[in-house]
Amino acid sequence: MIKIALILIKELLFIKFEGIKATFHKKPPRNWESGKSGNAILIPGFLGSWYYLRKTGNFLNNLGYKIHIVTSIERNIYPISYGVNEIKKYILKHNLSKLIIVAHSKGGIISRLLLQDTEMEKRVKEVINLSVPNIGTLWGVLRIFNVHELTPWSKQIKEVNKNQNGIKKIINIYPEADPYVIPNKSLYLEGARNIQVNIVGHVNILNSPITLEKISKLLND
Repeated sequence: MIKIALILIKELLFIKFEGIKATFHKKPPRNWESGKSGNAILIPGFLGSWYYLRKTGNFLNNLGYKIHIVTSIERNIYPISYGVNEIKKYILKHNLSKLIIVAHSKGGIISRLLLQDTEMEKRVKEVINLSVPNIGTLWGVLRIFNVHELTPWSKQIKEVNKNQNGIKKIINIYPEADPYVIPNKSLYLEGARNIQVNIVGHVNILNSPITLEKISKLLND
C-alpha cells in the first residue's frame, strides 16, 4: 500500500511538471510529419497531450511511421463523444488507412469506440492501448472535466462494452498495478490481446523501455 501511495504521488508530480513543460512545446517535432512505414495516431489520456506521448511518438517515427496528432482534443478534458468525432473527422480529412493507433487511458476508450464504427474499423490496422480503464475507474467520481464518463456505471463505459466490433484488432498493454484505474481488473479487456508488463503505475508505462520494446515487437510480428 505504501509503495502504491508513493507511486501515486510520483505520478501526480510527473503529470504536473509534464503539463508545465508542455506549455512550452506547442507543436510536435517536424520530423513526425514524414514516414514511409505507415501512419500512426497518438491519443492521450485525461489531462494529457502529445507531449506526454513524445517518447512513444519518437520511437514510432524512428521505426518509419508518420505521427499524427489531433490537436482539437489536446488535454482530453472533453466528452468522450467529442474526442471520437474529432478523430473520425481527422482520419477522413486526411484519408488515412492501414492506421496504427496508440492510445493511453481515456484515449483507449476513444480508440475502442472508433473501432465500433464500421468505416473507421476498415481504416485501422491495429490499436495499441496502454493502461486503459476498460470497465471504468472509481476516480471518475471526482466529476471534473467530464471524468465522470469513466465511472464503471456511466453511459459511455456501458456503451463501449456492449459492442465487440473490432476488438480483435486491439492489443491491450497494462501494468501490474495502476493507482488510477480502480479496480485494477478494469485494465484487462475481454476479447482483445492482453499483455501485462512488469511495470507499476499509470503513466510509468508511457516512459518505460519495456513498453517500447513490446510495441516494436508487436509491429514487427
